[in-house]
Amino acid sequence: MRIRFVLFILLAVLVSCAKQSTVPPSQEDILYQVEGFFIQKPDSALQIIDTLNVDVLSEKERAHYCLLKVKVRDQFFLYDNITDSLLQVAEDYFIGSKEKYFEAETCEALSRIAFKKGKGEQVKLDWLQKAFESIERCHQIDDRLIRFSNKPISKEEMLDIKKYDIQFRLGMCYLDNGYTQEGLNHIKTAERYYADTQYYLMQFNIDNALGNAYLALKEYDSCSMFFEKGMWAAKEGRQCRKNCLLPFLQVDVI
Repeated sequence: MRIRFVLFILLAVLVSCAKQSTVPPSQEDILYQVEGFFIQKPDSALQIIDTLNVDVLSEKERAHYCLLKVKVRDQFFLYDNITDSLLQVAEDYFIGSKEKYFEAETCEALSRIAFKKGKGEQVKLDWLQKAFESIERCHQIDDRLIRFSNKPISKEEMLDIKKYDIQFRLGMCYLDNGYTQEGLNHIKTAERYYADTQYYLMQFNIDNALGNAYLALKEYDSCSMFFEKGMWAAKEGRQCRKNCLLPFLQVDVI
């Protein structure tokens, strides 16, 4: 009887331990986890990416790995032959594929890296235009992008943020190339979307860009209005960050 009791206790302990143990994330899941924090913690992201076993990844996720590594290396201003090779893998797989979200991100990366390497504003503009066309055709994204996001987010919000972020960058690029009306149209569309959100840093970037654009056009009333809106967004963002109410979204403007 005592032996049976001991065996019962041991079995209960084993079952309890089995329930408490967690299965380590797959190599592919780790990629999506890194997507969620690489802007805030690029050092950690690069270390984790370098430990992944690329050989076990699917063809799509190998391309995703290369694209993600390009984005992380961009945080350190690394635009060398390694970046070119990684970006080529992503371009070969995603451009023209059904993976429109990653196609848009690849076009963004091609635009940014081309500009950083001195290939000119027109190349940057062409790739951003393709990125915008891709994200407009995107209706599905990998669920892991949502599951491992650094904040609660819906599929629709994630797609909207990507779309209007690209549209803002595209508008800025049009302005830099002298296409004033096209640039303003894109930036003002992005401004209308972000005005109803709490992404205050993005609001500040957009309002500041519109203020400068109208200053150059000598439309001083519009210039003053957008600069005032930008100052308000900056104050709100600082207050929310101080109170830890929401992440002060980090977006680098190129």
